[in-house]
Amino acid sequence: PNEERSFSYEDMDKLREYCLKDRKKPHASMILVAMETGMRIGELAALRKSDVDNEYIWVHRQQIIGYDNESCKNRQVQYVEYTKNERANPRGGRIVPITEGCRTALKIASELPGESEFLFHHPDGSPVIKDSYEYYLRRRCKTLGIKISHNHAFRVAFNARLIEAKL
Repeated sequence: PNEERSFSYEDMDKLREYCLKDRKKPHASMILVAMETGMRIGELAALRKSDVDNEYIWVHRQQIIGYDNESCKNRQVQYVEYTKNERANPRGGRIVPITEGCRTALKIASELPGESEFLFHHPDGSPVIKDSYEYYLRRRCKTLGIKISHNHAFRVAFNARLIEAKL
């Protein structure tokens, strides 16, 4: 059932409150944007400032992590110009409209210290790696007593809100 795969409104309120207090961390701003857009982890990590317009976010790339075949070490981070569902059938990405809640989350992300082409970056300008975001989200959920702790739950919740709004 959706209740077991999706963050509840109460869970999202707890996470939002925590992230607003921790807003100087790029992982916190990623959570805020994930809540408002339902974007996948790899899409969030690959999001560049140039992909954000006044009215929409152009989602058309993702961050992929690969490992050395022989030792399964040596993490290799790549950015590809397609989303998960467009690998075999490219359609130029998708457009996510910017709501007021999303606009607020994007503003917080734009205020992160440091310079980078990536929206979510560390003070030295390096982009956030999706594994570190996932780890941050899992720890925050555990701290706040939230049973679900994966980013996909934002996607399910976002889609449920769209259905409730009859979109």
